[in-house]
Amino acid sequence: MLWQLKKETQAKSIIRYIMEHVADEILLRIFSYLDTKDVITCCMVSKRFRRVTEDSAIYKNFNVDHNSCLSSGAYLNHLRKHHSRVEKLVFQDFFWLPSTKLAPTFARCKNLVELNVTGCKITSAGLLKILANNPGIKKLGWTISENVFSDEGHLENFKSAFKNLSSLILHFKTLRTFEIFLPVFDSKDLFVNEFGLHYLKSSSSNTYGIYVKTQDKFQLHLEDAAVTNRFLHFNLLIMDFVIQTVSKAAETKSITTLLARGNTICWRHIEPVLTTYTFEKIDLSLSVLAKDQMTWLSKLKKLEYVNVSQVGHFKSNLMKAIATNCPKLSALNLSNCEDWINKDLYGLEAVAQKCTNLRELNVSNLHIHSGDDQLNRLCSIIGEMKNLKKLSIPACSLVNNISIKQSPEKAGKKSMSSSPSWKGETFKPSSLLVSLDSSNPSFTASPSTSASNPATTPEKTHPTTRLSRQLNDDETLVSAIGSGLDPIVKGCCGLEELEIVDVGFHSPFNRVVCDQFICPLTSNLRDRNFQEICKLKNLKKLTLAGLSGVGAFNSLVDITSACTKLESLSIAQCGLAGHSNALMHLKNALKNCKSLKHFRMDQPHFHIKEDLLEAFHGCYHLQTVTFINKNGKANKSLSSFVNLFNNCKFLVGFFLFSGITQTDCQRLQSTLMKKFGSSRPPLSVGILPYHMALKDDGISEKNVPYLFTRDIIYFESSIAVEKANGLLV
Repeated sequence: MLWQLKKETQAKSIIRYIMEHVADEILLRIFSYLDTKDVITCCMVSKRFRRVTEDSAIYKNFNVDHNSCLSSGAYLNHLRKHHSRVEKLVFQDFFWLPSTKLAPTFARCKNLVELNVTGCKITSAGLLKILANNPGIKKLGWTISENVFSDEGHLENFKSAFKNLSSLILHFKTLRTFEIFLPVFDSKDLFVNEFGLHYLKSSSSNTYGIYVKTQDKFQLHLEDAAVTNRFLHFNLLIMDFVIQTVSKAAETKSITTLLARGNTICWRHIEPVLTTYTFEKIDLSLSVLAKDQMTWLSKLKKLEYVNVSQVGHFKSNLMKAIATNCPKLSALNLSNCEDWINKDLYGLEAVAQKCTNLRELNVSNLHIHSGDDQLNRLCSIIGEMKNLKKLSIPACSLVNNISIKQSPEKAGKKSMSSSPSWKGETFKPSSLLVSLDSSNPSFTASPSTSASNPATTPEKTHPTTRLSRQLNDDETLVSAIGSGLDPIVKGCCGLEELEIVDVGFHSPFNRVVCDQFICPLTSNLRDRNFQEICKLKNLKKLTLAGLSGVGAFNSLVDITSACTKLESLSIAQCGLAGHSNALMHLKNALKNCKSLKHFRMDQPHFHIKEDLLEAFHGCYHLQTVTFINKNGKANKSLSSFVNLFNNCKFLVGFFLFSGITQTDCQRLQSTLMKKFGSSRPPLSVGILPYHMALKDDGISEKNVPYLFTRDIIYFESSIAVEKANGLLV
C-alpha cells in the first residue's frame, strides 16, 4: 500500500511539473480545441488557467447547451465578461430562463455573426434589440414567442432585420403563432441559402418540418397562389409556404440538404427538385416515390446522408445504385422498407462493399429472417461494416433460424457452405443444433438429440416455475455458435450506440404508430445470446425493447459491468410481463453504471421498490430518469425519492407514469419540486397515473418541457435521424 501511495504521489508531481512549465502559448493552443463548457471548467482549475483564457480569443465561438454539469449562471457570467469577443453564439434549450435574463445579456454582444437561441424564451422585443445591436448577424435560430407581434411596429422591424440574413431557423409551438408570423415573408427582399422550419407539437406524428440548404441564395416569399389537392391534416397556408420555399430553392439547382418528411411536402408540386443533382443529405421518409423520383435518386453522386424510412417500393437495385455512386455515404436509414429487403440483400451488400465510411445504419422494423438451413445473412453483411458506430436492428433478425424439422441424416447431406465465413471454423451437423438455454440448471435436451442418445438426457432436479417451464418446453433450435450478434460484435467492435427492438414493439408513448405484430422468432432470443454485447467496450447508448424471451435478464449485469462508458440505457418490455422474476437483476446492473446519464424503462406491471431507487445512488452523473409502468406500483415513501435526488446532484428530469393514485402522484411531485426546484432551475418532474398520462392533455408543455418529451419520454430511434442546427424534422 505504501508503494502504491508513493507511486501516485510521484505521478501527481510529474503532472504538476509539466503543467507549471508548459508555455502559455501551448496551453492556449490546447484550449482552442475544447468546447466552451470545457474551457469554463478549466478556468476553475487554477489562476494560471484563468489568466491564459482571459487574455485569449477562444471565446469567439461561444457554444453551449443545457446538457452540461455547469450551471446556466456560469455560462451567462462568462458571456458578460467576454461579450466583446464573441462572434458565434449558440445558446440552445435553456427553457427555464426568462427572456428578461437572457436578452439583456445577449444584447451586450456587438460583433455577433451567428445567433442560435432555439429552445429559449426570447421575446420578439428582446430579439429585435439583439439584432439592432448586432447588424452583422447572418445566421439566426429562434423559437417564435406566442405574442410575437405585441407591438404594432414589430412586423416592419422584423422585415428590415431579416434582410441581412443568409440563414434562418424557426421553431413555433402553435399553428396560430406561425400564421401570425407569416406576413414577415411578404417582403421580396429576403434571400437565404439555409432555411429551417419546425412545428413543436410533441403529441402528433404529423409534424411540420422542413430544412433546406443551398449553395446559392433563394427567395423566401409567400405568394398568393394556392396549391390544390393537399393533405387535409395540414394547414393550407403553411403548406403553400413550404412547397413554394422548396421549389424556389430547387430553382437554384444547388440544393445540398433537404430534410422533409413525406407528410410535409407533396412531390407532385416540387418537380424542380428532380433536376438538382448536388444533394449531400436528403430525408424522404414517409414519401411515396414514383418512377421519376427513383430514377432521379439513382443519379445522385454526392450523398452522405439518406433517410428513406417508410418509403414504399424502394427496391434493392436502387440501393445498389446509390451505394455505387455515393462512396462517401456515412448515414443510412432503411427502417420499414420491408417490401424490398425481404427478397434479397444485395443492395445492402453493395453498401457494405462500396461505402466504407458508413457510421450510422438503421434497419429497424424490418422482418429480415435467415433461411431454413442457413445463418442470418443480414448480420453477416453488417459485420463487414468495420467503421460502423451506430446501429439499430430488429430483434428477430438476430435469430439463426436452423430448421427444427430437419432430420440429422438430412442435415449431414447439407453442404456446410452456409456456415459463416467470419468465424473461420467448421461445425459438424449434429453440433449445429442445441437447446435454446443449455446454461439453465433445469435444461432439457431437445427431442431430436435426446432420442439419439437417451443416456445424455438430464434429470429435472429443481422445482419448475412459469419461466423455467417456458424455457424447458421450447423446442425451437438455434445455431450452436450463438445469435446474429456474434458477427456484428466481431466486425463492428467500435459501436457506440446499439438499438435492438422487436418489429412489433409498440410503446403508447411513441409518435410512430406501429401496425406490425410481434415476431414469434424474437421469443427465441435468450438471456445468454446478449452476452456478446459485453465485448463492445466503447458502447455509450443501449436500447433493448420487446425481448420477451430473456427471462430475468441476468446478462444485463455483465453488460453494464463490461461497458463502463455506458451513458444511456433504455429497457422496454423485456422478459415476461408481470412475472416476479422479470428484470429481477436490474438493480445490480444499475450499480455498475457509474457513467450513466439517462435511464428509461417501459415495463408493464413492474414495481418500483426502494432498493431499485437506491441502485441509482452510485450514478453520480445521472440527469434524467423515466419509469413507465402500466399497472405497476411505486414505493409510497417520500424519503426514497428524496434520497435519490440528494445522491444524484445533476438529476433534472424525473418522470413516473404508473398505477399509483393521482393523490399520491401530486403529493410526490409537489414535494420534489418544493425541495429541489429552487436549487435546480431546469428541474422538471412529471408524475401522473398511467391512464392520465396517455390523454391528449396529460403530458403537456405546462408540466413537461418539449425537450424532455421529445428526447426522453417518447420512444423513437435517434440513429440515422439527421439534426440540423437544432432542428429535428
